[in-house]
Amino acid sequence: LQSNNGSTGVLAHSNTFSGQAAPWVWMSGTENTLTRNTFTDGDGWDAIVYSGTDNLITWNKITDGVSVAYNASPDVFEHWNAITTSRVTFAYNYVNNWDGIIMTHKNNTVGDNGEVNFIGNTFANTGRILIQMPNCRLLSNTFYKVAYEDTTVRSDQNHPIGFDDSPGAGSVDGAVIRNNVFIGCGTGATS
Repeated sequence: LQSNNGSTGVLAHSNTFSGQAAPWVWMSGTENTLTRNTFTDGDGWDAIVYSGTDNLITWNKITDGVSVAYNASPDVFEHWNAITTSRVTFAYNYVNNWDGIIMTHKNNTVGDNGEVNFIGNTFANTGRILIQMPNCRLLSNTFYKVAYEDTTVRSDQNHPIGFDDSPGAGSVDGAVIRNNVFIGCGTGATS
C-alpha cells in the first residue's frame, strides 16, 4: 500500500497484510489515515514507512515481525527522511513480537521534521523506540519487555527509549515523555 507525497485524504481501513516482500505501507502526503488494519508475519522488512503532514496511524495490530532480516533493522515505524514530516500521530496501536526497533528517523536530510506523537499504544516484546527528531511526544503508552533482550537483528539496547542527536541524526529538542507504563523493559530486566 503506498500513498505518495501528493496524496490527500487516503483511508486504509480494516485490511489484513500477511507476509512481506517490502514494507507493507509507505504513507506520505497529507491527512491520510491508516486504521484498524492487521499486519502479521513481517519477514524482515519495516512495517510502516511514514512521512508527510497530519497523518494518522491508529488502532492497528502489528505482530510477528521478523523471521529473517532483509535490512539492517526491520522497524515497526520507519521515517522516510527525504520528505518533511510534521504532526504525524500513532495512536492506540498494538505491536507484539517485533524483533526490530519501534521507530527511527534516519539521517535528517530535509530539516523541519518533528511533532511525531505516540499516544496510547501498546508495545510488547519489541526493540526500543529511537527518537532522532524534535518535538516527539510519548504519552500514555505501555511498554512491556521492550529492549528486553538481544535478537538477531538488533544488538544490546539496554533501555526502552533512546535519543540520538549525533551529527546527521537531527535534533531531539522538545521531546515529551509523560504518563507511560514500563514493565520489564531494558536488558537484564527481571519481570
